[in-house]
Amino acid sequence: MPEEISLVGYDDIFFSEILDVPLTTVSQPVYDMGVEAVQQLISEIGSGVNSQKCITFQPRLVVRESTVERSE
Repeated sequence: MPEEISLVGYDDIFFSEILDVPLTTVSQPVYDMGVEAVQQLISEIGSGVNSQKCITFQPRLVVRESTVERSE
């Protein structure tokens, strides 16, 4: 498949790596995102102040067999 078309998924769902052609995907740090969300919620409840804080999490590309490196 990757010789004809490359396919990339998102969220690195559990069966991405066990497909007939394992799916290249973007993985998010969902555990870290959840921890941060809970910490922010507890902080806001404790202080009574709604602080709109922008936090960026770094996704990770998990390369599997559904894509192929192409040279130009």
